[in-house]
Amino acid sequence: MAVKNGITKKRQQENAGSTGKGAESMTPRQIKAAIILAGESQRRIARRLKVTDGAITQVIYGITTSGRIQREIARVIGKKAKEIWPYHAA
Repeated sequence: MAVKNGITKKRQQENAGSTGKGAESMTPRQIKAAIILAGESQRRIARRLKVTDGAITQVIYGITTSGRIQREIARVIGKKAKEIWPYHAA
């Protein structure tokens, strides 16, 4: 995997908002902004689901997948989980 300035090509594409696979997913930055614009916070989502703040962050960044967390984030921002994570929705 090619690395430029410590960032892999895949991560560069994600940061640019493109997965390079056709369907466009939301970047972590876009997901976090949408949560804030919806009047929510990652912490409130975590408390509601009885998970850690870190679990929410890991799902947002695609480090781990959790259908329950993905569905709640999607509900909060008014989208379907597949629209946010087209290749990683659980």
